[in-house]
Amino acid sequence: MELSCKTIWLRVCLAVVLAFTLALASAMAQPPSPLPTPSSPQAPPRVAEESDPMAAIEKILQEGSPAADAFVYQREGRPDPFFPFLTQQPAKGVGGGELAGMQRFEPGQLKLVAIIHSAKGPVAMVQDSAGIGYTLRRGSQVGRGGKVTDIVGNKVIIKQEAFSTGKEKEYRTVEMVLTKDGDKKP
Repeated sequence: MELSCKTIWLRVCLAVVLAFTLALASAMAQPPSPLPTPSSPQAPPRVAEESDPMAAIEKILQEGSPAADAFVYQREGRPDPFFPFLTQQPAKGVGGGELAGMQRFEPGQLKLVAIIHSAKGPVAMVQDSAGIGYTLRRGSQVGRGGKVTDIVGNKVIIKQEAFSTGKEKEYRTVEMVLTKDGDKKP
């Protein structure tokens, strides 16, 4: 009797499926592993049989569980995983104090909308991203280490204190330019 290649392949596949089915059936026929006994260390603390579950819970809480004291987290220089990465602490300025008023905004976060020249000196009007307006005069603090040094023509000149990579103090000048509607910023 001559068997074709297709017939042989079909018989081999059926034999593999039959073997797999028998192995699965024998694994399911084995009894499940026994539950931990009260004497084993993994067993949960047993409470005397009580009809009131709340009383049983209160008893466990009063007695405590020996397994509850078994784990102690030791940080040893590692960050605390339960402490939030971001905090709601106010930002600190160059001097270490909390930022208030215009110190909360860097010059790039503000839009110069008007400059008014008066007898008491020039005053600049700026807006934040929410559209809230503020006024700037010479000497006004802007950002963490910036100070308005001059308001001339259509510019507000701010001198900012910064630190180089070598922790050396340096200053840079930032200019806020008043533009007409439709003009691009320079």
